[in-house]
Amino acid sequence: MKEKFEKLDYIESVESAGNHKSWDLEVEDREHVFYANDILVSNSHSTTYSAISYQTAWLLTYYPLEWYCTILTFEQANSTYGEEKSRRERVGGLEKTLKECAKEVEMMGSSILPVDVNSSEADFCIEGNNLRTSLQSIKGIGKDSAQIVKTNRPYTSFVDFLVKNASEKKISKGTIEALIKVGAFDLIEPNRGRQMVLLSRWLTKHPLEIEVNNKKPELFSNAPVQKKIAKVSFDDYPEKFIELYDNLEVREDLEEEQKAKDEYEYLGFNFRYSSWEVKNRSKYIHKYNQENAIFTYSSALKSKKDEFPVPVIIKEIRERKDKRGKLMAFLTFEDFDGELWDSPCFSYIWGRIKNILSENGEFCIGRKFCYIGIFQKNSQSDDLILNHIKDFDVDAIKTFGNA
Repeated sequence: MKEKFEKLDYIESVESAGNHKSWDLEVEDREHVFYANDILVSNSHSTTYSAISYQTAWLLTYYPLEWYCTILTFEQANSTYGEEKSRRERVGGLEKTLKECAKEVEMMGSSILPVDVNSSEADFCIEGNNLRTSLQSIKGIGKDSAQIVKTNRPYTSFVDFLVKNASEKKISKGTIEALIKVGAFDLIEPNRGRQMVLLSRWLTKHPLEIEVNNKKPELFSNAPVQKKIAKVSFDDYPEKFIELYDNLEVREDLEEEQKAKDEYEYLGFNFRYSSWEVKNRSKYIHKYNQENAIFTYSSALKSKKDEFPVPVIIKEIRERKDKRGKLMAFLTFEDFDGELWDSPCFSYIWGRIKNILSENGEFCIGRKFCYIGIFQKNSQSDDLILNHIKDFDVDAIKTFGNA
């Protein structure tokens, strides 16, 4: 640092001004330096940052939708689903940005629309007075797949999508399943359960059976009608095959909890089916929140109580060994206001609740799983420590909240 100051030969002395928050600027060229209120600052940095601040403020004021669209597209490009980035990094990326943008866009009288095969572009786009979520924001959908989906549209039905993309190698089973699970076909085929059955039959080219050449019995005869069954395949009778598929009766739609789980898994957030909305959870949350029986993360920090029941979704669980070699965990939570925070769960607590958070050997992270967490304030820092947890239900709220 001394060598850098020696190049600035007009500085006569440097004296301590005490401890203050400041920028650590390394300056090589005297032409990029000036004094402001007796403080040495970098002219190039100050000018550039001021220009960028003015530009962003101007764009946000006069072109707000374009601004938010660009922010989300940029964050999408930095978000990956591979091993190189953890769920926590993703939560802090596109999901966090989208939630923040959604609130601000809503204040403008606009909204962020979910993915749709006939409307979504590869990147986030403007649609009327709203923003439309991109195809590439879906797990497993890349630039090539998104481009093919765009090229072959419009689609009049789910079967029409299957037919138009039958020869496309980039549109795999995984691609179509991802589109189904985020609701990309909901406007043309609202039953996602039906979509999954149709896809399965389509991929196996499962032939459909129809009655043909029914021979009627002679007059006054008690003989039954003779029926002949023929199998119709797509290769032999494509038009008839498509017609039969479109009219095929299949199982009921997926449950809302399953839809919430799928959306979270493939998007990292929920659009149509929030985990807080299914099973009337929001109704009970609103009721007991008004009665101060439950808390959000922020209200718990402000409270003077000893324990705080907080309805939560678990975003990530990271197991570690403590200094004694025992398993503990760090958990990332989201409350019903959408606020995210990390909380330690020490070994004596983790050993007691680990099984509650597991299903078939896997942790129940995010998706459809909601819990009532009991937290205490950390005496050494202004934060919350998990003390106990139960599945979300009204009885748990009453028990923990003394409602």
